[in-house]
Amino acid sequence: MPTPFRLKALAALALLPAAVLPATAQTAAPQDKAVIEQIVRDYLLAHPEVIQEALGELERRQQAAETEKRAEIVASVRDELFQSKRQVVLGNPDAPITLVEFFDYNCGYCKRSLADKQAILDEDKDVRIVLKEFPILGNGSVEAARVAVAVNLIAPEKYGAFHDALLGGRGEANTARALDVAEEVGLDRAASRRGPGILRWRPPSRSPTGSPPSSACPGRRPT
Repeated sequence: MPTPFRLKALAALALLPAAVLPATAQTAAPQDKAVIEQIVRDYLLAHPEVIQEALGELERRQQAAETEKRAEIVASVRDELFQSKRQVVLGNPDAPITLVEFFDYNCGYCKRSLADKQAILDEDKDVRIVLKEFPILGNGSVEAARVAVAVNLIAPEKYGAFHDALLGGRGEANTARALDVAEEVGLDRAASRRGPGILRWRPPSRSPTGSPPSSACPGRRPT
């Protein structure tokens, strides 16, 4: 079965004759066209690096198009990403650089990034991190996110400690575990369970940029 690189190379080979031949050559008589194609073939065999250059340029253009598309998507949801109501901001709230993290309390990648995230905030005061609850790994994740939303509404000053403890802990995050952590950081368990918005809050089905949940965090955290 052809490899992705081989497929790209074949595509480049197919396109090169049309790209390098003048318009008159493309409409030449069959015998003349055969001669020209043989010249192109001989040239490519003598200079195979041309194909590599063509593939490199193709990849560069594709990456540039993808970067431009992502920038347009982010611009279309800028306020929702960076200035949404009651969002949680870690670090200097007026920092010129903003990182947005979509996370799930049962996500292994999110857990492993916790220390790195704190290191960034400690080392660079020009960076702030905006947290976005994005539970996609089951009912336990949704339950934990609802308690987290309640904690942020009841006692926003304690949310940071709650977030770090729940995300940094072992075992599945769910209602019971989240309420345990709420107690550990000094909140009333019953109040956290009845917190405003805990029943009305619904997890997003997609991120603001349009990414489906399955692509946001494919791995569960180790237990």
